[in-house]
Amino acid sequence: MIMKKSVLFALLAVLSTTNQAANWAWDKDIVGIRAYPGGTGHYIKISDGGIWEGCTVTRDAHILYLPDSNGRVFASLLTAQATGNKVSFNVSGSDGGGSCHGGGYAKIVEIQLGDW
Repeated sequence: MIMKKSVLFALLAVLSTTNQAANWAWDKDIVGIRAYPGGTGHYIKISDGGIWEGCTVTRDAHILYLPDSNGRVFASLLTAQATGNKVSFNVSGSDGGGSCHGGGYAKIVEIQLGDW
């Protein structure tokens, strides 16, 4: 019985890790940033798609939407672009049961800077 529970737990851990990893665009260069002062979000163009979550603009143009009303995440991305550091993005869109921003942009829900 303990063996069955251990195998089930291991299987669930692998499935949840695989699903979570599927939403990540790893080690991307930031090609461009479109910022809206006083707005609640910005657009980030990355070097290549790799992930689009059902959002056609992201698939075709490699542009992600960053909801960020206080500007802290935007400042981190601007620094990464200026220093040439790669960034990893966790995104959501219509494939994950949500919706694409503005009809076609995958939304950034988490970023990672540096090595993890």
